[in-house]
Formats: sequence, structure tokens, C-alpha cells
Amino acid sequence: MKVTVKDKSVFLSIDPDVLQRYLETNEWEVMEPIIRDDEDIGIRYKKYNNESHRWCIVSVLNDPNLGDYALRMAENIYEIELATDKSQIQIVADIIGEIIIFVPENMSASFETDVAEFLQDQVNDDEIVEGTKGEPI
Repeated sequence: MKVTVKDKSVFLSIDPDVLQRYLETNEWEVMEPIIRDDEDIGIRYKKYNNESHRWCIVSVLNDPNLGDYALRMAENIYEIELATDKSQIQIVADIIGEIIIFVPENMSASFETDVAEFLQDQVNDDEIVEGTKGEPI
């Protein structure tokens, strides 16, 4: 099942530097910087799949408080989804280094506790590098 992220605050929480590190460590290639009025405002990335289809992402370098920042991040997450065939919720979790669980208000609190316990059981503490648990990628 694929989950599409619609919450603007999720996109606003993605730091552009963290997105760039994610792209570069996941085999996205830098195409070119985007410069406007002698100022770096972003970087274009590309990625090819096995069928030579190319996806492009524009990673913004500017302030998340700008009006279209959330929209640009949403577009980037969508492109990553198409290129990787991953759910948007998993992509966002990979980028910001957190597992995001949305529990509808009408669902019992025990469900949330059960999910949290299940996820904790899945974590093998031997695989966590000292000082990196809970930090962005």
C-alpha cells in the first residue's frame, strides 16, 4: 500500500540540506546549480531507472518560510516516489530520519501503543551507530 503525504507541515519540516544528502546518498546525480541574480537558489538532480527513464528534482536551497517551499518539497517527494516505487510516507521517514504514524482520532489509544511496541521490537540496537539514533540522515 502506498501512502501519499498531504500535510503541508510535513513538507515544511524537510530541511533542504537533509534532502540534498538523501538524494546524493541514493544515487541521484547533480545536473546543475540554479542561479538567479548571482545567488544559488537550488540544485537540479537527475536519476535514471533501468528503462532509461529520467526523473528530475529541483532541490531548493532557500528558506522554508517562502510561499512555495512546501509545494516544491511535495513535488520532490512525488518524483522520488515515481523513481523509487516507494511510498511517500517511507520516503519522508527516510529523509527526516523518523517513522511517522498517523492514527485517526476515532482509533483506540491501544492501537497506537501496539504499533509503537511492534516498531520497537523491529529495531536491533546492535545495528544503531552510537550517536545517530533519532538524528536526520
